[in-house]
Amino acid sequence: MAKKGLLRGGKFSMTHSTVIEAAEQFLMGAKGLDSISKISVGIIKPCASGPRSIKFVMEQHAIRAQVRGVRYVQTFYIYGPDLNRAMSDLQSVPTGL
Repeated sequence: MAKKGLLRGGKFSMTHSTVIEAAEQFLMGAKGLDSISKISVGIIKPCASGPRSIKFVMEQHAIRAQVRGVRYVQTFYIYGPDLNRAMSDLQSVPTGL
């Protein structure tokens, strides 16, 4: 299902460090982007079996990234000084999906 302790460093703000397998490669790529100042790891929710995907939604002060694995969905909030640049950079990150 998920790995614990995968993400360490100053860019991550979390009460837990568990991420679903579908989000691992995406987060490792996002971690290295200069346009991102913080990534908040969200909760994991079960979902019906289906295709893996990632969806970005621009919100007022953050970008919401919803990563869907085969059986789980996890939401991340991504912060940075210029969200338009961050969104552009995120869309070029390899996701492995």
